[in-house]
Amino acid sequence: FGFYIQDQIDITDRLQVRLGLRWDDFEQDLTNLLRTPATTSTTSDSRVSPQFGAVYAVNDGASLYASYGEGFRQQPGSDYQGNQFNPNLTESAEFGLKLDMAQFSQAVSGSLTFALFSVDQSNILVNDDRPEAQALGWFSHDAGKARSRGFEIDADLDFQSGARLWLSYAYADAIFTTNSLEADWGAAIEAGDPLINSPEHQANVQFSQSFEVGGMPAQVGAGVQYTGERLGFTAFDFYLPGYTAARFFGQIAPMERFMIRFDMDNAFDEVYYTNSYADVWVEPGAPRHYHVTAAYSF
Repeated sequence: FGFYIQDQIDITDRLQVRLGLRWDDFEQDLTNLLRTPATTSTTSDSRVSPQFGAVYAVNDGASLYASYGEGFRQQPGSDYQGNQFNPNLTESAEFGLKLDMAQFSQAVSGSLTFALFSVDQSNILVNDDRPEAQALGWFSHDAGKARSRGFEIDADLDFQSGARLWLSYAYADAIFTTNSLEADWGAAIEAGDPLINSPEHQANVQFSQSFEVGGMPAQVGAGVQYTGERLGFTAFDFYLPGYTAARFFGQIAPMERFMIRFDMDNAFDEVYYTNSYADVWVEPGAPRHYHVTAAYSF
């Protein structure tokens, strides 16, 4: 269980600060099936995860912001001595600029955001190659580290003509920062090797147009998603190819509070792969598919 507290403070008319703190308490049951009879031990731990953020309004149309946060993820299992693994720890920071486009043009509203980010991970499970561990079998320990650095550009723009444009692009350099052995296969990981399923380039673009048909509100649109090449097998030379998938959609409201919508995803039936664990475990993307929905709001 846990609890979370947060407060946002107006320091000045232009500066806001956000402070947050989360406390978690958790326990884990570990059953050792190598012993006869099997034994179960219970371990517990607690963690405090702070968060901090600040926004400074440069003027009516531009704001600078910064944020920092820590998090954790409990990891099941134990090392060769039967000790529970430490949680996987994450430290993230972001610094950005956000523009209110309505302050720059009467023909468009919405936001445009530029951001730099940094994420560091520690206690990643890797193979335990210490002699005392290898003498007892195949074990993991929480000794791996990694980091991700990059930037993002996001736009959400509404035009007076009824058009809307949503755009997102991210560049990420995600690598290991320690030398170790991969937990499941024992292959060598060197500092600087890429993380699995982490493309350098990702982009999404979606455009829609609103109009009326016989007095009925309607909308049509299209989008494109691009995901670049990424490693598909940690510590091995196996990569998933990049892919581009398109989608189309349309909706109409034939009466007040009632809407009918049509969506077609992967419109050109692109063959692609979303993620993988190894060269023998690859998740394919969904083929072209359609769906029609009807919604009534009360």
